[in-house]
Amino acid sequence: MEEKRYWLSLEDLDNDSSFEEKQKKEFFTDPFAEALSGSTIKATRRDFLKFFGFSIGSAAVLSACTRGPVRYALPYVNKPQEITPSVANYYASTFFDGLEYNSILVKTREGRPIKIEGNKLSPITQGGVSARGQAHVLSLYDNYRLKGPLKGGKPVSWQQCDEEILQALNNAPKGSIVLLSSSIISPSTRALIKEFNEKFGARHVVYDSISSSAIIEAHEAAFDVRALPRYRFDKAEVIAAFNADFLGTWLSPTEFTAQYAQNRKVENNLKISRHIQFEGNLSITGANADLRIPMKPSQEGQCLLKLYNEIAALAGKEVLEGGQDLAGNTIASTARELWQAKGRALVVSGSNDLQLQILVCAINDLLESYGNTIDLDNYSYLRQGIDKEVQSLLADLEGGKIDVLIIYDSNPVYTYPEAERFKAAIKKAKVSIAFTESVDETSDVCTYTLPLHHSLESWGDAEPYKNHFSLQQPTIYNLFDTRQFQDCLLKYLGKTQTFREYIQAYWQNTIYKMAKDAGSFNDFWVKSLHDGVFNAPIDSKNYKFKAKLDSQKIRPASNGVELQLYTKVGIGSGYMANNPWLQE
Repeated sequence: MEEKRYWLSLEDLDNDSSFEEKQKKEFFTDPFAEALSGSTIKATRRDFLKFFGFSIGSAAVLSACTRGPVRYALPYVNKPQEITPSVANYYASTFFDGLEYNSILVKTREGRPIKIEGNKLSPITQGGVSARGQAHVLSLYDNYRLKGPLKGGKPVSWQQCDEEILQALNNAPKGSIVLLSSSIISPSTRALIKEFNEKFGARHVVYDSISSSAIIEAHEAAFDVRALPRYRFDKAEVIAAFNADFLGTWLSPTEFTAQYAQNRKVENNLKISRHIQFEGNLSITGANADLRIPMKPSQEGQCLLKLYNEIAALAGKEVLEGGQDLAGNTIASTARELWQAKGRALVVSGSNDLQLQILVCAINDLLESYGNTIDLDNYSYLRQGIDKEVQSLLADLEGGKIDVLIIYDSNPVYTYPEAERFKAAIKKAKVSIAFTESVDETSDVCTYTLPLHHSLESWGDAEPYKNHFSLQQPTIYNLFDTRQFQDCLLKYLGKTQTFREYIQAYWQNTIYKMAKDAGSFNDFWVKSLHDGVFNAPIDSKNYKFKAKLDSQKIRPASNGVELQLYTKVGIGSGYMANNPWLQE
């Protein structure tokens, strides 16, 4: 019986010569090779994004310029219990990129992560996941990730790096070692860094590429709580936001979107929340507002001052000098709406100006928002950086006071406002070490570049808000010769345990004690790992506003042309800018 033949295309049916030529090639040609040869690249928009995201040689798109080696598939002798071919497995884990937090589920097939979804068991993100949270599965397969450690840009062994770095740490005088990192929400990592600092006399400086330093310092000045509060949009009946894109990029947009949606569904509420947005650029949040008022950046301070005075007058409090309303007396009308919803009102600002944030604290205090729509008990760890501490580190570097600078998960030579100054200052340290997934502007000027595991290859934990915990577990074995930052610290401390063992010990000695009726620690650990999250109760306190307001420190509005910069939802701080999914 003659074997059936199926044609692959019309060209195959017609025996087209161009089709035969294509059949002889196993893979597409490299577009960069075409460009170097002088020929014109013809590509669709999608192809263009592929070429300039992960190149045609990327492992992520599984294409190469040379034929791969032949590998023969063998059947399982003893099939792993957790793997059924073609049936996906899901693992609870955590995504945090230094800016936003997601509790996630990682979908895997045959041991390879292929999709990120939200974890519905999380009371914070409630099953939501951000654009970068979804796209970071693709960055796992990025062929531009570092394959091994470098010294001076040249490959070296981990053993050589460990020996030389440990020698530098031991020889450095106390106080001359600094660890610079983005905000670390992992409680076990913070405990490990504390041990490291105590042994080597080091200090830890936190640098957030998108800073919320003013909010943290404002709450320290107002309530003696040096932390970012937790905002509860789900408890607010009237919301006034000033240049705060809380549904797109501000602080914790995945969480805030879930909260905001609860009070905006007509079928679930007799009365939906009222949202008034004051902003310069049109944002996702502004597009969803009931009333959006255009406002120049320089007007924000005077508008907040006017809002405070209007509410203070309604509360019978002393008003301040100054203030400016906008067209239609919208500030005055907003103040009346907020006052009528006292205890269920919320005012937020995206400004990083300390005086403006103190004023916002005062407004929310008059509205009795603290303890209702603002939670200072379960405060946030999502932003910890204080700008003046980074400025102090920069001065120490320039003064030659730092012998060893360790930079973890941060790229200040790219993100710091005075990038060239930071670049020159790093070179003055005797030894500089960059822990990073791929070569970047900062690692280019460091002595050592040490490659990190991708988060989907790593163990970890997180505490985005006080007493709200989640776990992170690897869903694939590390693809390259990389190592976790925490495992490096353990080596420098002379410990033989892995970071997974360190996390387990930390949870047993600290977090397990918060659990009630959890059974044995093993039961508690397995359940927490399965669910991905654990939440412990916390006692509430009363907070009294104590800061002094000074309207003279709030700048007047400008009459000139103004520039307002903003953060993109997909790109964020830019560390995943070469990810094609985010480019689209």
